[in-house]
Formats: sequence, C-alpha cells, structure tokens
Amino acid sequence: MAEFIEREALIKSDDWQSLKSDFDKARAHIIILGQPAANVVEVVRCKECRYSNPHLHYFYCENDNAPWAENTMANLVDANDFCSYGERRCEE
Repeated sequence: MAEFIEREALIKSDDWQSLKSDFDKARAHIIILGQPAANVVEVVRCKECRYSNPHLHYFYCENDNAPWAENTMANLVDANDFCSYGERRCEE
C-alpha cells in the first residue's frame, strides 16, 4: 500500500534540518517538489458521519442522496465503512 506525506511537513522536519549544506537542501527541495502529488481525500467513516446513527451493532445511514437510500437493509453499515457521500459530524 502506498504511503503519503505532506511536502511542507517534510521540509520542516528534523531530517531536513540535518542536511549539512544549503546546496543539499536546495537539491532535496527540487527533488521533492518535482514528484507528482497524490490525489487523496480524507475519508469520513460511517461512525464519524453526520448521516449515520447507531443501530444495535451497526450504524443506520440516513443519507437520502446515497444510491442505497431506497433499500432498507443496505442502509445498515459498519462503523468503519465509508462512501463518497459522507460528511463529518460537527462536534458540539
């Protein structure tokens, strides 16, 4: 599985600061910025989603826009499931 890092976090890290010369830092900076960025999105799991409500050992999804909204059994989801329709629940 691929691993992803934030470029800015790397540049601010202790490993970066341990580079001896400004020339080494400049070369490393060019290499890092020259790499393609990953197209990633933070996942909203069902247990964190504003549309899911606890139901016995599962969660019940109440998102009317989800493609499974018409199927009652499909609305039961596991806590660690996720979908492209999820929205993080606001913590109050």
